[in-house]
Amino acid sequence: MRALHILAIALLCLAVGCLGGPAGPAGPGTTDPGGNGSASPTPLPVTFETPTGECTAVTPTPAGNDEVASYAYPSPPETWSRNATASYVESFERAYLHAEKVDARTTYIEVYVSDVRVTRHGNVSVVRLSSYTNGGYENDDADTGTPIEVHWDGAEKPVAYLVTDERIVRTEGGYQRTPALADLGNGRTVACR
Repeated sequence: MRALHILAIALLCLAVGCLGGPAGPAGPGTTDPGGNGSASPTPLPVTFETPTGECTAVTPTPAGNDEVASYAYPSPPETWSRNATASYVESFERAYLHAEKVDARTTYIEVYVSDVRVTRHGNVSVVRLSSYTNGGYENDDADTGTPIEVHWDGAEKPVAYLVTDERIVRTEGGYQRTPALADLGNGRTVACR
């Protein structure tokens, strides 16, 4: 009798294991069980506002000084494939942060951009990344008037770019807070296409 109970439990477990697995393609945002195990996320349908009207871009002006060379904004790619979009936005973010941080007192700057991910939503691309700067600037000691170099270590910040047919919009998140898709249309227009 005991052997019959064990056999019944084993068959039940086997049946649940077979019936509980995915039957067909993986769902949105899951790993494809029939492929090589690599993730193949399918974006969930997302609705968000994209800016309309006249495009006016506001970006920091690329600047340099005697210690630090300026860093120009990249030219847009001829085609906006996923890889070209990622590469362009990564270079754009480097130039943007460089221009934002460099002033007459800056003695050096290091710009870091990582974890660049592109998601397509129809004819709109959302590019998410992380970026920060380290650097130094010269400051006069308040007591002696002697110049001293002050070093800063920037905190990594999540950033999202919305790339539409008309414009590129940049939105910063807070410390370890990725910008929500609903907020992307309210960001700063940094380039017109």
